[in-house]
Parts: sequence; C-alpha cells; structure tokens
Amino acid sequence: MGQIFQMGSNYCPRGSIPLNGQKMQINSNQALFSLLGTTYGGDGRTTFGIPDMRGRTPLQAGRGPGLSPIPLGQEGGQETSSVRPGGNDAQVNNQLFPNTNKISTSVAIRSPYLAITYCIVTQGIYPSRN
Repeated sequence: MGQIFQMGSNYCPRGSIPLNGQKMQINSNQALFSLLGTTYGGDGRTTFGIPDMRGRTPLQAGRGPGLSPIPLGQEGGQETSSVRPGGNDAQVNNQLFPNTNKISTSVAIRSPYLAITYCIVTQGIYPSRN
C-alpha cells in the first residue's frame, strides 16, 4: 500500500489508482491517508490528495551536500520560459535593440520525455518502517 509504480498501459491494475491529483475520502481510505496525510492536498478532515504526476518528473525528496532541500510533496519547475531578443538583460536589450524590450517569445524548456502511467497502490499490505 502506498507504493508508486509505472505502467506501460493506459490504466492502473486493480488495487491501484492513477496519480492524477484526485481527492480521496478519508473515511473509505484510512490506511492510505495515514501514509500520505495532506502532503498532496485535501482538507485533512474528510479528504486527502493523491500526487499528480501528469506532466511531472519525479525527484527524490530530501537534502544532501551542495543541494537545496526538497520537501516531500513540493512541486517546481516550468514547461516554458520567455526570452527577448539579445537575452533577458533589459538594460542591454534597450541599448542593442531599441524599442524591443516588450517583445518576447515563449520557448519550451522540457527535457526529452516518455509518457507512461503512474499508479499508487491503494489496497494490500500496510508497509512497516525499517
């Protein structure tokens, strides 16, 4: 229970659900709620959230030498970025390209990817801590 895995199909097998950010009822999913809490949303009284992996890249939560700490459930990044002719330095742009400081274009910054289905186990053996 609570294990996240990938499938090469467009569905999750029985006993699991897709990671689509949906809200779940606590009263009918108490064991899964005890693992996830409200890390991924929900009000913590009647609902809790399932992680949303649509369009996301997984990243290990935690901290390490020379790395920024990443708390469990944190989302970040962006799919596109705006650029202006001559770069993003407004002062340089105005000198080199007069009257172009309001011109920008959006460019994709996503790494190459392969779309697959992410699932989480909702039924089964409750995981023990080591």
